[in-house]
Amino acid sequence: MSLPHHSNLALSRWMMVMAILIFMMIAVGGYTRLSGSGLSMVGWRPVTGWLPPLNENQWQKEFNLYQTSPQYKKVNNHYDLEAFKGIFWSEYFHRLFGRVLGLVFFLPWLFFLFTRHLKGKGIWLYLGIGCLGGFQGFLGWYMVKSGLVDRPEVSAYRLATHLGLGGILLGLCWWRALRERALTFRPSAIWALCLLLLFLQILSGAFVSGTQAGHAWSTLIGHPSTLWISELGWRNLFENVVTILGHHLLGAIVVTFFLLSRTREFMAQGERRTAFFLLHPLILQVTLGLITLTFYSPVRPLWFSLAHQMGAFLLLMALIRAAFHSEKTERS
Repeated sequence: MSLPHHSNLALSRWMMVMAILIFMMIAVGGYTRLSGSGLSMVGWRPVTGWLPPLNENQWQKEFNLYQTSPQYKKVNNHYDLEAFKGIFWSEYFHRLFGRVLGLVFFLPWLFFLFTRHLKGKGIWLYLGIGCLGGFQGFLGWYMVKSGLVDRPEVSAYRLATHLGLGGILLGLCWWRALRERALTFRPSAIWALCLLLLFLQILSGAFVSGTQAGHAWSTLIGHPSTLWISELGWRNLFENVVTILGHHLLGAIVVTFFLLSRTREFMAQGERRTAFFLLHPLILQVTLGLITLTFYSPVRPLWFSLAHQMGAFLLLMALIRAAFHSEKTERS
């Protein structure tokens, strides 16, 4: 494999920074939602909303808007202005972070375009990633909007879509960061299957979180017949909390089996370093999942769930990295 030239390294570093920032953005978004702060801003001003309230009048106006929301009326009606500020800042920082991500992407994109680091298909490839990022901002508001109508919680379908696109963006940026350093990348079908299974497992986790299906563990064990309610039909997969938890646990077993088999192949080929970077995130994620399920309760520390969510994306990055190394292993 030949060494990458300067423009490859520059693009790789840019994408590496983007991948790290997106990973952080997903963590901030997870904390915001789990802490109940995600519905504190009831308006969406994508251009002018980057400034927070700057005086008491503006704070009071923002609080008055929040008082019209279902979350205030049904959950937080005891909040005063100071308590509102406590949940406002998390959502504000999440949205501000999204704007910063946009700048960190498009300013370098323009620089690389005018300095001809980006050429041909690369121009449109990276522009497409940037446009997906912009669409992710819209999806975030579309998700939040579902919790501003009647119920003080967002739609699990919209949550899964928003989180899924975040995973796609993270994967794309991480893939390009590695791809700009490695001139070939043609992983086998088994690696594509592993990536698909892990992505589906992440979506399944979003439904577990969005429906709070973790509390259905005792029902799943004691009354397995509730896995399928005939009236719901195929919607059991997305709306029956027992089924949601069931397919999430089954998916975890399947993903673990496939990734362990991949790790074993690396070990057999003497690729111990690659096996290490795949096996340890897998062990960490399985452990976090068991801890989250064991200590699941409405008042559990949110850090358990947040760590489990971020472990999934750490594993996704490790799997993409391993897929790059798989070509050398499979051809040796």
